Amino acid sequence: MLTEESTNFANNPIADYDGRREAQMEFWKGYNGQPAGDPAKLAQALLSIASQSTPPRRFLAGADAVGTADQVARDLQQQTDAYRDPSSSLGYDQ
Repeated sequence: MLTEESTNFANNPIADYDGRREAQMEFWKGYNGQPAGDPAKLAQALLSIASQSTPPRRFLAGADAVGTADQVARDLQQQTDAYRDPSSSLGYDQ
């Protein structure tokens, strides 16, 4: 049974996160119900992917998501390269 109290927890923000929460709410309000892309194209892409015999483990929906993933991959590669030697030298000596 769902109680009234259980539906109100989201309305009790943690004070330490108020600034971040407010910024996130402003971000979402900026969309004002308008998706960044064409929902029909997204649906078609998802149907196409779902029909594949081996669909991808991840699907990035939208050019903004692809751009973010590219940046994350570049950052990760840069961090990997910067600390490759110390990270690779942690095994037991033979």
